[in-house]
Amino acid sequence: MAHGRISEARRFFLASLSFARDNKQHWMESNALLNLGFASLGGEHYDEALDWSRLAYQEAESLGAEDLAQRASGNIGWAYFQLGDSDRAQELFADAERRAAALGNLREQLRWLTTQGVVAQTNHDLAKASEVYLQTLNLSRQIDSKEDVVNSLESLAHVSIEQGQLNNAESYLRQVDPLIRANGNHLDALDVTLARGRIAAARRQDQQAESLFRQVDADPASQITMRLGAEHELARLFEVEGRGEDARKEYVTALGTFESARAAIKTEDSKLPYFANATPIYDDSIRLLLSEGKIEEALMEADQSRARTLEQGLGVMGGNASVKEAALRPESIAGKSGATLVFYWLGEKQSWLWAITRQKTTVVPLPPRAEIARAVERYRQALLGPEDPLRAHNADGLALYRVLVAPAKDLIPPSGKVIVLCDGDLSKLNFETLLVDSPSPHYWIEDADVVSAPSLRMLAIAKPARA
Repeated sequence: MAHGRISEARRFFLASLSFARDNKQHWMESNALLNLGFASLGGEHYDEALDWSRLAYQEAESLGAEDLAQRASGNIGWAYFQLGDSDRAQELFADAERRAAALGNLREQLRWLTTQGVVAQTNHDLAKASEVYLQTLNLSRQIDSKEDVVNSLESLAHVSIEQGQLNNAESYLRQVDPLIRANGNHLDALDVTLARGRIAAARRQDQQAESLFRQVDADPASQITMRLGAEHELARLFEVEGRGEDARKEYVTALGTFESARAAIKTEDSKLPYFANATPIYDDSIRLLLSEGKIEEALMEADQSRARTLEQGLGVMGGNASVKEAALRPESIAGKSGATLVFYWLGEKQSWLWAITRQKTTVVPLPPRAEIARAVERYRQALLGPEDPLRAHNADGLALYRVLVAPAKDLIPPSGKVIVLCDGDLSKLNFETLLVDSPSPHYWIEDADVVSAPSLRMLAIAKPARA
């Protein structure tokens, strides 16, 4: 494993598992299962890693082997994180860190502290991520783990770039360079190359940035996440340069890389959260299309992002021409459904609402994802509380209606049917409970027949209701 020969390592771990089971060596069995999960993580087979790591955890718990249990818990968290389920990952990382701290195992505590920094960075809490990585850097030096020092410095460099602190980023890269030359780890070298490309792009050294990103993308050793990162950065670079067509092509390339990786995942419950890994790419691609006035193209791309997984899960072939043709006519879908369609996309910097009738499609900009998500969570809690939100004129219930529904209200006939196609945190919201403030305060359920649907393409192939 240390030399990156993952397939060979996996064969040895399978032999260990077979030997342990034949000889009823339960601790050895748990350890072999743990190593198989670790090998699957290294090979980017994350759903497989879940299976092995869960088995390892169950066996360790039954044996009272706390050290194995904390490592298995963390590995399960890492698999969930790579599949895009950061909330579940954060819980498991925190659990693993607590277990490691109770055991006095500084090395394992460092590992799970690092993963919590990764989650903070992914959730754009950069101050928290930087704080955590400084802790991991100090702890790495305390236990004299050069590999962890390298990882901490690389992470600090990337966070500094995202914070716009380019001099700090370069300082971290200068510290890490001699360590990488000493360890000869090619993946670390590629990560530094990606970071230097990001610095060059931020400084508008466009030619140098493009060269560095292409170097990472073309290297056969690049992991999928690195290739996605390089292709995404190239697309953004081309946008900044005003090369709209090149940017569009690069977004298509990046999304193709993502879809190929997702197709290799075997289980549907893993495919669903794995989409979160491509959300920033879809986000930027959709924004570019809308900036060019390509309203329906952007809508179809947003819908494809979720329809593809649903089609796979339901056994509908994504290549079905009739499905594609129907999906490219949103007004026809609205007409067939006899409803106004309201389709949402929640983006990091900008969210969007498409309101679709049989006559036309209109797009409306909405606030960023985080702002909407906070309001949704507050209103959900209010609905669960003892006070009637309607009587209390709940501010979030009123605001969510004004933001999410009011822009489309003129397209909805009185008591008309509305099909809501949610995104992200909106799937936690019961739209019928939104508060309309005029002519007198009331729940939206009094104005419309509200139905949910997963995607436009799935709606297009739905069979009409029978009398």
